[in-house]
Amino acid sequence: SMIDPLGKRGIFNILKKLKDAGEHTLIVIEHNVEQLAPLSDQLLLMHEGQIAKISEPKAFFSDPQALEKHGVLTPESTEFIQWLKSENYAPEDTPLPLDLGTAIEISRQALQSGSNAS
Repeated sequence: SMIDPLGKRGIFNILKKLKDAGEHTLIVIEHNVEQLAPLSDQLLLMHEGQIAKISEPKAFFSDPQALEKHGVLTPESTEFIQWLKSENYAPEDTPLPLDLGTAIEISRQALQSGSNAS
């Protein structure tokens, strides 16, 4: 709780190492889904003591309006690619990214194709 950015980065580095080792099941309670999503196999949304949604990360963020009703913001990289898809800059079947690097690559491809249908 209330960890400075450097300390938080350190914790997420430890989580990544533990995940990569594959020897443990990790349960993390976190509001910053931007950092957590790329490390997760499953995300679970609790609302008023009940499970509101559980799925793998890409499916979890596929309906940002439903998440926002529960106070969860979609990672900015995912939200941006959803916008590109809605404006026909990226194909509808473009997979949603969970990290900035993937979003940059999808954006680069969209710019190179120049496929805005408007």
